[in-house]
Amino acid sequence: MPQLFSSLIFCLLLVSAVCAAQPTQAIATPSAATLPLGPEAVKKALDSLLSPSSEVRTKTAAALRLRCIDERQKEQVREIFTNAQAKHKEALEAVVKRGVPGLDKFKLSHDVWAAKRTEVMKLILTDYHKDGAKVAMLTKEHLATEALRKTMDKEFASTQKAWKTLASSTAALEEMDRQKALLEGAGGSYVAKKPEAYLAEISAAREMLQTLNLLMDRQRANDEMAAVTKHNASLKGIPPTAVIFAGILNQQRSTMNLPPLRLDTQLSQAAADHSKEMMAMGYFAHESPVAANKTPGDRARNASFTGGWSGENIFMGSPGANEAYNAWWGSDGHRFIMFADGPNTLGLGPVGSYWTLMSGQKKWQG
Repeated sequence: MPQLFSSLIFCLLLVSAVCAAQPTQAIATPSAATLPLGPEAVKKALDSLLSPSSEVRTKTAAALRLRCIDERQKEQVREIFTNAQAKHKEALEAVVKRGVPGLDKFKLSHDVWAAKRTEVMKLILTDYHKDGAKVAMLTKEHLATEALRKTMDKEFASTQKAWKTLASSTAALEEMDRQKALLEGAGGSYVAKKPEAYLAEISAAREMLQTLNLLMDRQRANDEMAAVTKHNASLKGIPPTAVIFAGILNQQRSTMNLPPLRLDTQLSQAAADHSKEMMAMGYFAHESPVAANKTPGDRARNASFTGGWSGENIFMGSPGANEAYNAWWGSDGHRFIMFADGPNTLGLGPVGSYWTLMSGQKKWQG
């Protein structure tokens, strides 16, 4: 509090110097505001600009800018801002060199997960000819990858505090840039730099920036998953078991760093129509005996799906979402479709104990 109080007193003195009335002599004596600051006042101004309080820094900078009646004062204030910024950059460099434990732990867990998922993705896309022992091995490896992802996500959550430390260290640098722009009359066109832009200017922060990029990628993935989950739950006319299945599949895809799939009403209608037809006509096949519905592509067009169809799975035997997922997971071609990297859209048609899954690509709004 004493530092904050003395800093605010300094700001008030600067402002009062500017607002003081001019003497009434015929030859005016220069006021304190028209003279350059003395060494002690410069030191006090610099100390205030180095305060951890953003409020103190802002008020001090505003008071300094008010002094700039002619170029002499403006040049001195410009130099004070520049010196303050240099000091803040030194402080940021010190933080970088000390390291941020939360970021280091996240990077380590992320790298372990990334290496494992690359290895397991190859296994997922391997044809085991439905060999039960090999599928069991694959399931075990996928569960191990999921455990690593969960560990990494816990570390991700703990990095928020670490990020705040870095963000607050760069905030003072950004503030000095903004104050210099205001000093030059360019405040209206000023565009704030992001924290990572200031870190990029520090050579020792190269590895830290790589970690921050991984953090931002993970945040984008989490945001996308949340948006897709909300979208899938909001659709009208989609059976609850289809929403449950989409949640199961998207969580498993997340473990492999694959984007989540959005349920589509028209593609789900195409899938449901095929399930209904198979149940009604007593057949189980991708090709329909009805000419107009012969192929999955025909069925997608008939349902007015506006994207491009890419794959289809069918299952018969249980109305349960877990049962359908597990059956397709253990069957090579079906698993390939569920874990393909290209599609962004999902159609699901559970009808009784019949299931049809259709995947596709569609341009989504938002």
